[in-house]
Amino acid sequence: MKETARRTVLLLAAAALTGCSADRGAPDPDPPRETTAPAPEPLRTVHVDPAGDDHGRGTATDPWASLTAALARLVPGDRLVVHGGEFEEDVNPVTRPGTPAAPVSVVAAEGESPRVRGLVRLRDPDHWDISGLSVRWRDGESASEHMVKVTGGRNWTWQDSEFSGARSYAAFLVAGRPRNFRLAGLHAHDTWPANGVNQDHLLYLNCGTGGGVVEDCRLVNSPNGRGIKVGPAAPDLPGVGNLVLRRNVMVDNLGPSNVQLAWSVSDVLLDSNVMVRPAPDRDNVTFHRLRGDRIVLRDNEGRESSGVCDWSDPAVVDAGGNTWS
Repeated sequence: MKETARRTVLLLAAAALTGCSADRGAPDPDPPRETTAPAPEPLRTVHVDPAGDDHGRGTATDPWASLTAALARLVPGDRLVVHGGEFEEDVNPVTRPGTPAAPVSVVAAEGESPRVRGLVRLRDPDHWDISGLSVRWRDGESASEHMVKVTGGRNWTWQDSEFSGARSYAAFLVAGRPRNFRLAGLHAHDTWPANGVNQDHLLYLNCGTGGGVVEDCRLVNSPNGRGIKVGPAAPDLPGVGNLVLRRNVMVDNLGPSNVQLAWSVSDVLLDSNVMVRPAPDRDNVTFHRLRGDRIVLRDNEGRESSGVCDWSDPAVVDAGGNTWS
């Protein structure tokens, strides 16, 4: 009878969470963007190409050469077309924010696959949308660095890109206090063990509680880390939460699990993810000294593992539909 009562309480809690009751601060499966109107036409379209010239005009026939220079020149309403090839540089521009009426977009040229070989740093990319820009680790970079680090910013998106070969704490770190960010359609894969045990991740969300979504990503082969790690960098730092992780496929993330939530984490919804082969005899979702509430799992599938997650933590709610084999 006690177990039946406990199950009823959990299901009622799950129903409240998945209904996104505002008074409890539950994660919104569809966090609202500041505007739902169609994206306006760009005010200016400029171009960058590894074979270009930073003293050029930034046109299709006279493109700039480096991403750092090109990104630093963008103003609200600009659209930067990134042409195929490899940009051998550490990208670390001082950028201007876009606005709801005049966002900044960075897109791969149609049919082309541009890639940075180096580190990427973006700070406060308000109303920036990046699509089709991939990043690969460059030999000689420090293992103490994150390959890609986006800090802060409101209403930004990075989508449809590949991140590979990182020998660092994370292939992609979201840091600071961003609001309403979105990672979508990413393919992050093949990190290399470079730091302490279980410290080299594909995605690391140390991103406050301003809201974010990770969806439709493929996160594969992190032998010394997780597919997604959620939590602050240290146990005494402010918490992380208000996140939705949905429809992602995670495979062979062995350090020790496909997803881990550590320390102060609350209001996270894991929905319809497929998670395969964590470390032997481990669950796909694990916790480390978790101090939080309202961690909801719904319709997730775990394969070749000991389970979807450890349901014994009182912060975790089974909202139904979770299966494993």
